[in-house]
Amino acid sequence: VLISALDALFANMIAESNTSDTSKSMKKRLRDAFGYENGLYEAIPHLLVFLQGDTSIAHPSPTMGSKKPNQIEFMLCRLIGAIASDEIPVVIYLDDLQWADSFSIEILSRLLLDQCIQNILVICSYRSNQIRCNDQLSTALSNIQQVRGKASSSSLTRVEKIDLFF
Repeated sequence: VLISALDALFANMIAESNTSDTSKSMKKRLRDAFGYENGLYEAIPHLLVFLQGDTSIAHPSPTMGSKKPNQIEFMLCRLIGAIASDEIPVVIYLDDLQWADSFSIEILSRLLLDQCIQNILVICSYRSNQIRCNDQLSTALSNIQQVRGKASSSSLTRVEKIDLFF
């Protein structure tokens, strides 16, 4: 889901205007972070089109090829860190986090524990009564709270139909 959302972001950036100041500054941040070689091009083909400006480049189906999970996690975090800036803050909303797979939890942990990544807000929702099913998520949330100390949480009780009208 994250990879397809990032590909859609770059598709939108291409459609809006590849020559805007925002696009130019993002391209610079991305090139500073990755250079011209980027192992994410297979999975995020619009990233390559965005950086090179050639819309005739073939769009392979998004895959990560032979990349190892640690490489993918590192590259995705670096990409999001390069996108996030004062002019383009990043907000990520993750719903039903209790069902997240190990890969997604690891990316979330890396993203939130990296002190160099700024201008990002991550909002997560999960069912606290089902989080026990996912010990990795419990551990990750605890680690994030300990290291960053900025995490806050709110608990909601059951929402009744009548509550939706007020």
